[in-house]
Amino acid sequence: MRYYKKELWEMMNSTNVNKRERAEEEWDNNDRRYNEYMDKISVKINRSILETIKMFKRFHDYIVEGIYISTKSKEIKCCKIKLRNDETRLCIILEGLKKIRIQFNGFESCIQGRLQWGYSEFELLSGGVLRLSVLCDFDNEFAFEFKNLYVTME
Repeated sequence: MRYYKKELWEMMNSTNVNKRERAEEEWDNNDRRYNEYMDKISVKINRSILETIKMFKRFHDYIVEGIYISTKSKEIKCCKIKLRNDETRLCIILEGLKKIRIQFNGFESCIQGRLQWGYSEFELLSGGVLRLSVLCDFDNEFAFEFKNLYVTME
């Protein structure tokens, strides 16, 4: 994650007021920089992907119910990420996957004992590939590099 760093998120939850205020200021600056970056690259990203990201508020605070990876002959075909909140159940479908990285260290640091989608960043890579990085909590994060993203309501 380039903008929404877990170290900053941890500091924003500090009991030290000065540390927390500095972290919140840096977080706000990074948020502004990330939004500027997204504005800049938005002309190169499929409009439906951008609309989906915006409509679901970058999936912030959704609970991750499962990550399902389909393969064929050692090649990743597709990844489905099932999410829910109090009102909605979603399935994010990533196609044209190039790379997946999942760092899961357990539920001890999960918010309310559940893997929850905290903050996410999209990054445009070469060849029209997008990277989606997700910070779930202080110990768990994942990243996907893909060509297409779809969301279905469940």
